[in-house]
This record gives sequence, structure tokens and C-alpha cells, in this order.
Amino acid sequence: MTWIFFSSALKIKECVKVLLAFYRGPGTGKINKRTENISHSVDKMDNAMQNIILQEIEDLEGILIATTNLTSNLDSAFERRFLFKIEFHKPATDVKAKIWSSMLKNISDDDAQTLASKFDFSGGQIENIARKRSIDFFLSGEFADIEGIETYCRNELLEDKKKCKPIVGFNS
Repeated sequence: MTWIFFSSALKIKECVKVLLAFYRGPGTGKINKRTENISHSVDKMDNAMQNIILQEIEDLEGILIATTNLTSNLDSAFERRFLFKIEFHKPATDVKAKIWSSMLKNISDDDAQTLASKFDFSGGQIENIARKRSIDFFLSGEFADIEGIETYCRNELLEDKKKCKPIVGFNS
């Protein structure tokens, strides 16, 4: 997948003066710290792929924007190649309350404030919960109340992992 990213970037570069490449998601696992004590052929292959990616980043004539939420896993060789590093913090409680209100229709301002205070979620996590609520509405015809939303929140945190049975297949 990474090779496709860079080969596509090179093709695009032929048509434009400045290339802006955006690299994110599951592929960021390839910019993790390299394995030092290689014991399996997979480790050797991963290190070789990382070396190729490093070389592609060096050769890239353009701007590369890479995102990760696992900065502690970032290999120092990759980190050195990123000139600018910007850290985004989770929003403050009042901002999270506004996100809750905008994502979950039909909840009161007080409920939004309660959720924002009770759960330290990022905007993406709040969006996951909003999607779960929408899916449940689609399936049942009813929006989850505040208790149901708090259950989604605990599931998002995996607090109720042992209590919740994974849903597989069709339920009656």
C-alpha cells in the first residue's frame, strides 16, 4: 500500500509544480520504530520496507503531511525527516460539549455538558458514538437516551468489554 502511495505521488508530480502528499491511517504502522533484534523474516521485511519509505521521503519533491496518534512509536529516522511537528490536544470540556451537541441531535445542553465532563474523548471518538447511535436508530426506530449514550461511551472506552457480548451475525 505504501509503495502505491509513493508511486502515485510520483505520477501526480509529473503534472503539477508542487506536490502535497497526505499520509495517514493504518499505513502509519510502517513508520514505527524499526526492529533491532531481528528474529523473524517478517521483521527483516518490515525494516527493509521502512528503509524504502525513508528513501522515498528523502526523494519526494513536494510537501508530505503525515499524521499519527502514536508519536511514542515513531522511529527517530522518520521523525528527523519531518521539519514541522504539530501536536493537537483534545478539546477543552466546553468545546467537547459543543461537539456532543452538534453530533448528537435531540440532546439537551445539560446532557452534552455531562458527557463532555464525564468522558475525555477526542472529536473522532464522539463521532464514533454518534454513528453508533444513528445505526441503533436505523435498526430500532428510536434514539438512545442519555443512559444509552453513556453505554456507548463506556464501550468506546472498552470499560464494559467483559460485560458486553460481541455482536456477530444476526441477533433476534
